[in-house]
Amino acid sequence: MGLMDDIKRDAIKTGAKIQTDEERELETKLNKLFYLPKDIDNETKFVKQVMTRGQETQERKGLHASAIIVPETKFCYRQQVLSLFYKQLQGEQTPIGLMRVFEEGNAIHEKWQRLFIRGEYAKPEDCDRTQFDKEHDLQYTPDIICDIDGVPYVVEVKSVNTYVFKKQKPHASGRKQLQLYMYLTGIHQGIVLQEDKNTQEFRANIYKYNPEEIQPYITRLEDIQYHKGVLQTKHKLVKRHSNCTAYSCDMAKGCPMRDVCWKKSKEKLD
Repeated sequence: MGLMDDIKRDAIKTGAKIQTDEERELETKLNKLFYLPKDIDNETKFVKQVMTRGQETQERKGLHASAIIVPETKFCYRQQVLSLFYKQLQGEQTPIGLMRVFEEGNAIHEKWQRLFIRGEYAKPEDCDRTQFDKEHDLQYTPDIICDIDGVPYVVEVKSVNTYVFKKQKPHASGRKQLQLYMYLTGIHQGIVLQEDKNTQEFRANIYKYNPEEIQPYITRLEDIQYHKGVLQTKHKLVKRHSNCTAYSCDMAKGCPMRDVCWKKSKEKLD
């Protein structure tokens, strides 16, 4: 066991946080947000913006950043290419238990977004606003883009249970998603804000943009464009993931392009 392992083990036992001076200072600033009076006009504007955005259609379609950073065992080029041309399932394949977890996560995200607005670190339009990268046909929605005392950040909010929170491990998918957002926005400093959904304790980890870490996902985006071109010019679709063996297999059951991929439906996007 090394010195850092010993420090981490002792921190878990005592409840002390492992953080840099910069992160400790940031946490102090964020805690002060809870004492501020509500910014009724801007917070209401933000909530209305989230509730009414895309009112003409709530349909989820196309490439999304969260799908690009999944592990190799779950990432399927065929799924992503099909999503550029055909309508996908809208969550009906997701178990109800997971839907409840998602809704709780939404509430925690909204709380922090309102706090950042309240502290004048962000404006309503800087929170939960979907952006589009034309080069890669990619939709992405940073939780918060903010300016804290003159320093711009991209913020990714993650809710976790107490067991995970006390382990004090960096949030792996949150960090990957943050790196992708930093690449896409050109803002090269970011924060992954983890909240313990059982106790409301939180931890803010600050990251710098790391091109090497994000390169595998940029390669995925470039490869999707290649396979898209092959489909358009040669009418050949990239193969399914090797783990997807049948319409009823576990991988297919969780796939929003399942019906199109297995030729149960072929409704094109408008």
